[in-house]
Amino acid sequence: MTSTDTYQLKWHSHSSHLNGSVAALLRSERFTDVVLCTLDGSQIPAHKFILSSCSVYLCNLFEGQRSVTRMGGMLYVVLPSEISTKALKILVEYMYKGPLHTELLEEYQTAFVSSHRQDIQIDYWTEI
Repeated sequence: MTSTDTYQLKWHSHSSHLNGSVAALLRSERFTDVVLCTLDGSQIPAHKFILSSCSVYLCNLFEGQRSVTRMGGMLYVVLPSEISTKALKILVEYMYKGPLHTELLEEYQTAFVSSHRQDIQIDYWTEI
């Protein structure tokens, strides 16, 4: 082996492993650092890293909160009234798991339209 030899480290299942791990974080609520709240009092623990990578609005919101001291390190975010608990659960599931197949298309549309109207700016799905 010479100093000019190069090697590539390749993990064949890296993407699927990472996707599975992110989905598991949502289920387990481990390492959460933000709580999304709806006006009806529902709370969904989440991870700023995941949410900010999917939403420009949330990324900017978290950036602006850097200097705020939070009890226990948790940040509570109250979302606009147009986003119901059901819609929020759909949005969070979409951000953590990616493409979702459902028969509840109307609820998904409502969730995404609400998020867009409120500038939450989450990338939309495409029809297949």
